[in-house]
Amino acid sequence: MGAKMTKVGEVYECEICGNKVKVVEAGKGTLVCCGQPMTKVGG
Repeated sequence: MGAKMTKVGEVYECEICGNKVKVVEAGKGTLVCCGQPMTKVGG
């Protein structure tokens, strides 16, 4: 599995606690919260 590239404006949410993150600077990697990858929900 290769590293994902985030894009400015994307929104990710934790399915466990509900935290949401909006990307303000693009980068490689996986956003993780509560020990699992966050889910892209918009952007």
